[in-house]
Amino acid sequence: ATDAANNTATTPATFNLDNSAPTPAVCTVNPNPANDGTPITATCTGVETGGSVSIPNYSCGPEAGNIVTCTAIAGTDVTGDETATTYDEAGNTSISNVPFTLDNDAPNPAVCTVDPNPANSGTTLTATCTGVETDGSVSIPNYSCGPEAGGIVVCTGTAGTGPGEVSGDETAVTSDDAGNTCLLYTSDAADDLL
Repeated sequence: ATDAANNTATTPATFNLDNSAPTPAVCTVNPNPANDGTPITATCTGVETGGSVSIPNYSCGPEAGNIVTCTAIAGTDVTGDETATTYDEAGNTSISNVPFTLDNDAPNPAVCTVDPNPANSGTTLTATCTGVETDGSVSIPNYSCGPEAGGIVVCTGTAGTGPGEVSGDETAVTSDDAGNTCLLYTSDAADDLL
């Protein structure tokens, strides 16, 4: 720097040359799988401070705490895996896979058997439903159903004719982890009240 009297001073002009590709973001989609119309979120971690992520058919926000969040609609925007591009502040890029499964197929109906059957009023009933997909679920009116474990869902209810009690056959709704459902009406899905 020189003034009008020709006096000079120096100061550093700092600059960093960066040609190194950033570490690719790790993007996880939730829920996954999902069916048509479901809002999905891709959470991308490991993004450099000041960096960004873009994923085709997703809308991505800014980096915050080394995380970038991207959103889309299953089926409308996203029908399968995509490729994420991770950028650093210098404009270098790297790519990574964004796995996603679109699932619009109804699950196989669970096979539910009630014990005891028949039963009289006040008896506790257990409906054991087999053939449920991993992470799937079953719901039966007037029964309380637990989580899927080993392809089985166990539901309990009380025999009777009062509100919330089981007085006859019911319809079991089997759901997969993508939200698809299947109805099954069977005499084995409830009790015969004596």
